[in-house]
Amino acid sequence: MHLGLYDTLVLLLDFNSLYPSIIQQFNICFTTIRYDKNSDCIAETPQGAVCRGILPTEIEHLVTQRQRKKRLLAKENDPEKKKQLDIEQKALKLTANSMFGCLGFVQSRFYAKPIAALVTAKGREVSGSPNRFNNLSKFKVIYGDTDSIMVSTGDRDMNRAARIAKEITELVNDKKSKIELKHEATFRRMLLLNKKKYAALAIQENGETKKELKGLDIVRRDWSMIAKTVGSDVVDAILNPDLSREDIVVEVSKLLSSVTNDIETTDLGKFVISKSLTRDPSQYGNEQQQSHVAVARRMNESGKQSYKKGDIVEYVICEVWTTFAVCRTIIQQKRR
Repeated sequence: MHLGLYDTLVLLLDFNSLYPSIIQQFNICFTTIRYDKNSDCIAETPQGAVCRGILPTEIEHLVTQRQRKKRLLAKENDPEKKKQLDIEQKALKLTANSMFGCLGFVQSRFYAKPIAALVTAKGREVSGSPNRFNNLSKFKVIYGDTDSIMVSTGDRDMNRAARIAKEITELVNDKKSKIELKHEATFRRMLLLNKKKYAALAIQENGETKKELKGLDIVRRDWSMIAKTVGSDVVDAILNPDLSREDIVVEVSKLLSSVTNDIETTDLGKFVISKSLTRDPSQYGNEQQQSHVAVARRMNESGKQSYKKGDIVEYVICEVWTTFAVCRTIIQQKRR
């Protein structure tokens, strides 16, 4: 993994519906494999002339139906019909992808832990197979996980980037396999922070760009509004394609200085953090490690509220504010 800011085009290549494809490719089904549903062992892959299982058959039907819907969607001009077709193709995709979830969910009537484990094991095998990726050494692969890879093109030309994407998919894909790597997106600028955590400017089909955030804390509900706003503004500056790296540093510095100067007059409501209770407040362990639980318990004990499981607690961390104010006072006194 190569973390950092990329200001040339980055390709996102994704295994198309990886788990449904694995189920089809290896004929994985509760009708083709002997198993103990509660066993911790990984089931064995079906061997020999085994009849086509129910799961791969049904998934193939869903995938075929989705492809048909997508072809109709591409030809349709009526906005309302396009919207309906898009909903239908997404529903078919969701249903196909949910098949694996049914195998791993204890309450599902199709629960089969060893089979679910076999699917994930095949996923690791596919994504980590040297036979698939040993031809990509000349490309700069900056990130890879179970079902996708990212490649830095080192180029800003869309046509050349598209040719690179085509070359990679042709090198990786086997025409006899249901498991297919496809070009999912192209990012004009990207900040890669960690596994499944990045901010990027995705190029749309019409040539316009759209901000895409994955795994970043600023999209969480349990962050204060001021943290989300500042975080979003910083990300916008970093992803601005018109700013050089030096300009980004200057812009972010100005932004943070402005926030610092105005913070003491900022509406207190912007510091409010909202977090839900996943159980009754009395059932939590160490409340000191979870501020919303401590607040809920104190409010319940005072009789001012009656927080219970599922409620959202809103609170402000006052100690941080006090410490910040003291620090600002000390800094100002030193400057004088």
